[in-house]
Amino acid sequence: LCFDLGRLDPEGPVRLVAAVKRDRALLLTVLAREEGDAFRTVRTFPLPGSLRGDPEGMRIADLDGDGAGEILLFVPHKGMAILHREGEELVHLGADDPFLTGLLKDADEASVSLASLSDAGTQILLAQENFARALALRPGGRIEVLDQFNAPRGESRISAALAADLDPAPGPEILLADGRSQTL
Repeated sequence: LCFDLGRLDPEGPVRLVAAVKRDRALLLTVLAREEGDAFRTVRTFPLPGSLRGDPEGMRIADLDGDGAGEILLFVPHKGMAILHREGEELVHLGADDPFLTGLLKDADEASVSLASLSDAGTQILLAQENFARALALRPGGRIEVLDQFNAPRGESRISAALAADLDPAPGPEILLADGRSQTL
C-alpha cells in the first residue's frame, strides 16, 4: 500500500517499512535488504483496529526524541494517523481524542511536512484552511499545538507549509502555499 525508510528501534538500523494488506488485515512490515534485489521480513506489527481504511502514504520521523520513529499514515478521506511503538505494539495516538481527530481528519501527505522549529526536535507542520500549525509529540503520547502561522489574507487556502532557513538570521522561515491564489 505504501512505504518509507525509518528507524523503529532506537538502537537499530534504518529499515524499509511497508503498510501491507494480507487476508484483509492491515499490517506494518519491517524489511531488511538481502543480497541482490531480495528483502526479508524482520518484524510484522498488526495495525491498530482504530485505523480505518487503506493507507496511501507514510512518513517516519522521531517526533518524541526517543530515537525510534513514529509512523504517520495517510488514509484517503480519513486523514492522518500517528502511530507510536510501545513494546511490541503500535498505538494509534489520539484515536479517542476528539480535538486531535478533528485536527488531523483532513490531513494528506501534501499538507504535512516535518520541521525542526525549536530545540524540541522534529515537529509536524500541518497546513489547514488559511493557516498552518506546528504540532509536537509530548511524553505520554500527547500531541500539543506549539504555534500557528496565519496566511496574510483571510480568503487564502493553505495547501502546504514548509520550514526552511532561507536567510542569514537564525531559525527557519515558514513558507505557506496558497492553493487558491497559487502563490507563496
